[in-house]
Amino acid sequence: MPVVLHRQENGYQIAVWQMQEALAELKQHPYALPFVQEASLFKSEQRQREWLSTRILLHNLLGRKVQIRYSSQGKPSLLESDYSLGISHSGEFVAIILSARRAVSIDLETPPYAQIHRVASRVFSPQEFFFPPAESQAYEPLLWCAKETLFKLVDWEGIDFRRDFKVVPFQLKPIKGSFHAQVYRAGELVLNQELHYHRTQGFVYTYALQ
Repeated sequence: MPVVLHRQENGYQIAVWQMQEALAELKQHPYALPFVQEASLFKSEQRQREWLSTRILLHNLLGRKVQIRYSSQGKPSLLESDYSLGISHSGEFVAIILSARRAVSIDLETPPYAQIHRVASRVFSPQEFFFPPAESQAYEPLLWCAKETLFKLVDWEGIDFRRDFKVVPFQLKPIKGSFHAQVYRAGELVLNQELHYHRTQGFVYTYALQ
C-alpha cells in the first residue's frame, strides 16, 4: 500500500495511498483484523477494500486503532479523538485529511473525467463555466471536487450542488493552488470558503480548512 503523497503542514496532514492489494491480502493485515467482519457487510469487493484500507491508513497516521462514525449525511468523525477527519475514495486511491485544530474535508477524483463532464450542466451554474471549453477537462474535475468538499464540510441536509455552492472564477495553476467558493442556505450567503487543490496525472483533490 504505497504512500503516493503525504503532506504535513501547520496543524493538519494529508495522505494519499494507492490500493494495490487484493481484498484477501488486506483482510490479513493486522490493523484491518478488527474491521473485517463489518467490511464483509458490503457486497462490493471494492467497497470492502476501501473500508479496510481507510482504517489501516488511519492507524498508520495516528499510531493506534481508531473507530469512525458517520453522520446522517455520511460525514466521518473519530470516536474518542479530537481530530477532525476527512476521507475520499476514487478508483484505486484513498485520501485522508486530519487536523486537531480545524474542521476539515477533502475530495479526490481520478480520471477519466468524462462522467463529470456529462453532468456538468446539472451541477455547475452558468457563471461557473468561466473557463475556455478547451480547458474543461482541467477545470471541471476541480469544480466537482470543490462542491463535494463543501458538501462534506457543512454536512447539511437538502443541499443542491448547483444552487447552494458557487465557485468563484480563478486561474488554474499547473500543480497546486487555491480558490474560493460561496455557500448559500435558503438563498442567503453563509460562508465564503477557501479551497486548496493539488493536481497530478493520477488524481486531483481539493480540501478545506475551517
